[in-house]
Amino acid sequence: MNRLFTLLPPDSVSMVSDLVSSFDNLTISIVSPRKRKLGDYCKQLSGTHRITLNENLPPYAMLIVLVHELAHLKTRLIHGKNVTSHGKEWKAIYSNMLKEFIYKNIFPQNIAQDVMLHAQKPCACFPKTLDKLRQE
Repeated sequence: MNRLFTLLPPDSVSMVSDLVSSFDNLTISIVSPRKRKLGDYCKQLSGTHRITLNENLPPYAMLIVLVHELAHLKTRLIHGKNVTSHGKEWKAIYSNMLKEFIYKNIFPQNIAQDVMLHAQKPCACFPKTLDKLRQE
């Protein structure tokens, strides 16, 4: 978990630590970059939860992808496995989780508005308006 904290924006570490510690049986792994995904969530057969994140993500992109994957975990815990992975339940949870970071002014002014627009209308993919974050 310590490696994750070094890859996030410094101002977000406390919030992320609190959020992550609210979930039982969660492992977060930093992995080599993949071409088709930035992160993923899965429930293991053992009942534990695993999130992987690409190690090459810049700090604010890492935060957004982490919140995206944590929203999958929370959706699974609340609604079970019989909901669409990026359906209305996930969108509502992801939006609320991301807005918490926005309201705490974790995102710099120059991207906060784009992050808020994404939070208001979340999508499964990394938002085009925030692609510049992936290039940092």
